[in-house]
Amino acid sequence: MKDHVVAYYEVMMSDRFIAEHHGNSGYFNVGFWSPGTRTGSDACVNLMTELMAQVSQERGARVLDVACGMGATTEFLARLYGAENVTGINIASTQLSKARSRVPGATFMEMDATDLEFEDSSFDLVVCVEAAFHFDSRENFIREAYRVLRPGGELVLADALFVNAHKVHPAANVLAGPDDYARLWRKCGFSQIKLREVTDMTWIAYFDDLLSLANSKLDSGELSETYLSWLSQACDGWRNGISDYVFCSGRR
Repeated sequence: MKDHVVAYYEVMMSDRFIAEHHGNSGYFNVGFWSPGTRTGSDACVNLMTELMAQVSQERGARVLDVACGMGATTEFLARLYGAENVTGINIASTQLSKARSRVPGATFMEMDATDLEFEDSSFDLVVCVEAAFHFDSRENFIREAYRVLRPGGELVLADALFVNAHKVHPAANVLAGPDDYARLWRKCGFSQIKLREVTDMTWIAYFDDLLSLANSKLDSGELSETYLSWLSQACDGWRNGISDYVFCSGRR
């Protein structure tokens, strides 16, 4: 599973058009497309702003950025909490190398989210943006997040709920919907759970914008019909494979 996930993101993150859609910002999430949002990079910042509005931790909190990607989320968190207080983890060494360059004051480690190499009660806040559905399994990760949080600490996720298993998201992570998702958090020990369903403003809006931009570039000759055909099939598969996209937070 991990090899499939790493290979998938190596391809997608190196795609020139998709990187351009994200404004070459280092972000790689679908973004939050509030009214008036014009660019993918703005949407990605919006997503972080909306997500972090759900937590109450203040500057100086010890923060774990899980599946930190190329470091854009870590950079956002470093501005809120101080780079020296933020640790980012990922399973892809190439992404970690870019993250270290982007946020030199933060700590970065290669680590599996379902087997966190930290002591109990190590963090005040655990953040994971659009990655938990890949983990084998999401439940194992949520339990680990609970363990490494101090009492009163918070976990916050931007997460996607899929209707079927896939080589990059295991069958154990298929859930019936947001209510089932919240039950999983409670099962793992979390309380004061706040769940916000944002599918239309995130997942759906992202793929609609991506295809709209691709079509405009096809007309100008910047993209081939073959590329657009591949992109359309990929977008249809991802767009239709999801039941819900959620922001969720809870307290240990």
